[in-house]
Amino acid sequence: MFSLEFRDEEIGNVLKVLAQESGRNIIIPDTIAGKVTLSLDKITLNNALDVILRSQGLGYVTDKGVIRIVKLSEAELAGEELLTEIVPMNYARASDLVSQVKGMLSTRGTVSVDSRTNSFIIKDIKNGIEDAKRLLGKLDSQTPQVLIEARIVEANSNFSRSLGIQWGGNYTSGSNTITGGSALGTAPSGNSFAVNLPASGATGGLGMSIGSLSKNLVLDVQLSAAEKTGEVKIVSTPKVTTVNNKPATVSSGISYTVKTTGTTGATGTVTGATTSVTAATSLTVTPQVSSDGHILLTILTSRDEPDFSKTVDGVPGVVTKNASTTVLVKDGETTVIGGLYRNSRGVTNTSVPFFSRIPVVGWLFKSRDRVEENEELLIFITPRIIRSQS
Repeated sequence: MFSLEFRDEEIGNVLKVLAQESGRNIIIPDTIAGKVTLSLDKITLNNALDVILRSQGLGYVTDKGVIRIVKLSEAELAGEELLTEIVPMNYARASDLVSQVKGMLSTRGTVSVDSRTNSFIIKDIKNGIEDAKRLLGKLDSQTPQVLIEARIVEANSNFSRSLGIQWGGNYTSGSNTITGGSALGTAPSGNSFAVNLPASGATGGLGMSIGSLSKNLVLDVQLSAAEKTGEVKIVSTPKVTTVNNKPATVSSGISYTVKTTGTTGATGTVTGATTSVTAATSLTVTPQVSSDGHILLTILTSRDEPDFSKTVDGVPGVVTKNASTTVLVKDGETTVIGGLYRNSRGVTNTSVPFFSRIPVVGWLFKSRDRVEENEELLIFITPRIIRSQS
């Protein structure tokens, strides 16, 4: 029993006196402050602590024989029985919601996750468990699924034209003969060509042989020409389903196996090694469903193709084209991605120096190749929210 009397004294000092007189261990946080005036006669330690601490909005809990001064709300919780409850998750991943659950528990509450059953094991007072269950009931909702329908259109067109000339023969005057060079090939008549610049890719053309009555002059002329046009249209319609905020990827292409060469010091060149080069068109779409039925799409598309005109140790370079965007569309609405367009034109002239620059006659000393290619890639994307029957 205690008899105490203090006037305008710091509460920390009063608690220290109680600890010394009772022989008990008391922990007083630094945040405890305030002054008290009291007069108590023949009162127990517990009653004295209750009266003094409640006047300051404080309380105490006993832990392993040690008295700890705490806020009154925490002291009230300390006296309530702890309960344990298992809360299973249906749609959400329990490990992703641990921090949210901890925020709803009291200072005495604990939470753990059973990954095998995707459940929470919550230990706390009744109110803390109820608050956590209400929060999980709202967070454990079915995640919307989105069907991504894509239509990939690849349009290619090409045009090439080649013009060439071959002519030669021989001229005989007395004992002198002028003819073309044997290294340039011969005409069907057997005469050697003086100019041999045929059109590339041409298998036919116009040919003639001209000779004089005296057989002193024989002239062979062959004009060759080739023209080629082509159009290709490739359409693919992949479909893939993904959940909200998770990327869906579609890829289509071909892998080339090419032979490579390398050197290994004194052993020289090593042949027979191979590597793989992929030419593919890939599409990655990440949907985000809003509450009003709109879908925010983050789209990334790329196209890789090998360039065999530029190789290093037998390995071709890879030409990469990509485009990325973020668009907001309605459920079932279609958006289009374009811009992956390539146009190439080339003209190649093969000629005999000096003679090809002679006006009009110069065409007898040169050939001309013209090539034009156009490529365009269009991607149409239509997202659809998959709604459950319920």
